Amino acid sequence: MISPEITYRKRFIIDKLPDPITPADEHLQIFENYIGDGGLRLRSARLPSTDERWRFFERRERNGKYGIATSSLPIGKDEYEGMRPLRGREIRKNRYQLEDSGRTFEIDVFLGDLWGLNVATLFLESESEAERFEAPGFCLLDISEDPFFDGASLADKNFEDVRSRFSKAKGES
Repeated sequence: MISPEITYRKRFIIDKLPDPITPADEHLQIFENYIGDGGLRLRSARLPSTDERWRFFERRERNGKYGIATSSLPIGKDEYEGMRPLRGREIRKNRYQLEDSGRTFEIDVFLGDLWGLNVATLFLESESEAERFEAPGFCLLDISEDPFFDGASLADKNFEDVRSRFSKAKGES
């Protein structure tokens, strides 16, 4: 049994890639395939500049207000390909790194049906640190506590669903 790693995070919708990041900058290409209705997924990541690849079988679930418990098993190419029949509800995104005020944000630019959704994630040391953290100016909406924006939920959504949820959260009609 793989023990889960618990991380604490704050997540924010952002309008676009923050300066100075451009789409051509170094990034990861991430493919997440959700299995069933739970937190099981096949995940692969590729670094385009070197074509280096990583593959995982993972289970993720919320743990408290800002915590995520992740059990991750690295798998090889053959194992990943052998699980191809399990794939289906896929999310694709490009992930960039942003340094801001001494902190590193992961910036996800979603592709496909979720094109237009951009999310900044900051990992923190504890639930209390996450509680106290205030969003930087480039963030539009804190989605840390909204399960609508979790991967398994997003796998069934499109950008119109996201736009509607964003408007509702901002108090717009």
